Amino acid sequence: MLIRAVPKNVAALIQLAHQQYLLSFEHVTAVSDSMQTHLLSLMKGKIIPWHWNGKKTGVDIKVQRPILIGSSASIASDTSLKDATLSVVMDESQSQHPFSSSFCLGPLLDIFSHIQQRWYIAEMNYEFDRFDELRDLCRIGVLVAECLGREQTVFWQQLKECQGRQYEHKLDEKPIAQALLAYMESSEDVPVEHAAKNWLSELAFHKPESCPEQDWPTTERKLGADFDDIKGLMEHHGIRLTSIGKKCGYVHWQATKFDVENVDYPTVSEHVVSPYKDSLVRR
Repeated sequence: MLIRAVPKNVAALIQLAHQQYLLSFEHVTAVSDSMQTHLLSLMKGKIIPWHWNGKKTGVDIKVQRPILIGSSASIASDTSLKDATLSVVMDESQSQHPFSSSFCLGPLLDIFSHIQQRWYIAEMNYEFDRFDELRDLCRIGVLVAECLGREQTVFWQQLKECQGRQYEHKLDEKPIAQALLAYMESSEDVPVEHAAKNWLSELAFHKPESCPEQDWPTTERKLGADFDDIKGLMEHHGIRLTSIGKKCGYVHWQATKFDVENVDYPTVSEHVVSPYKDSLVRR
């Protein structure tokens, strides 16, 4: 079912969640910040009052709903919602076509069905876990490529290109990343492991001269947070950062060099032939 507009309040949104397993909004031009928060919570799982025959039961249930939004441009301004959004961009000829269930919603539902069918196998491949907060996005991307009849490597190529654009100027904004990159360039091609307190002292020698004092970590906790923040950026530059837990009471981090042009990306085995393979490849 296509719903013309996004609800204006959380009560109307909850009512829709009671009625529909999939929420789909058409011709959306903007969504308020507060409603974006409610949409995200509903996607992740929201506790709502359970109604039976239109009456409250006094019982709360957890409801989780996928959400489809048709718009001419991305409406997500909330960072968390952006991270949880998978965008499908149609070319110019497709964008002139009416947003109808026969043209867009049906194929998208088939993709969701394929993902659900294959999710258990993808989730059991723990190689995806090295992508941290992107691990489930990567699993979904590989399954979407599979459903569309493409090689799974196509997703990884697109992700790499997208991250390359994202990280192009980010290094200049992360002094701890600049210091780690300089440190690793002067080290041998072997994993380097230090306790967090030792990383602080080692990286201090490579601190950028232009770095403001407030942007440089001075505690082990802050260094750990900064390392978590720059993991993806470092992967882009051929350095894998891993927290390996506590040793003798101190948190240890390992930095490993690798060839970014020769990376084995995880895949989902037991390929299922897509019903769209022939038709989509010919387009």
